[in-house]
Amino acid sequence: MRSLYKATEEIASQVGAIQSAVADAAQAIEQVNDIIEEISTIASTVAITVEEQNRAVAEIAEGVHRASSEAQGGAEAMGRVAGASKDARAAADDVKSLADTLSIEAESLNAEVHRFLADVQAA
Repeated sequence: MRSLYKATEEIASQVGAIQSAVADAAQAIEQVNDIIEEISTIASTVAITVEEQNRAVAEIAEGVHRASSEAQGGAEAMGRVAGASKDARAAADDVKSLADTLSIEAESLNAEVHRFLADVQAA
């Protein structure tokens, strides 16, 4: 009987050890689950942050594209202004040339009028 008692105690001790090990394992699993939840929360935060950064980068890229387009438009407008300025300069040169020619013609006409009047007075 004594050996039955001893065997029962040993089995009870082993069952207690198994129950303790199961409780430790359950606690460890619970801690792992808590860590996984923390990692999941961190991963979600990182994903949200990356998404926000992607939106910010897209907005910056759009701003750069818009600025580039506006700069190109400005450069094209400056080219048109330069062309108009060149055309205006050519027109001004033409007007000056015509004015010089007109001045010479006016002097010639003035000389002719003076000669005519001198001829009329002499006659």
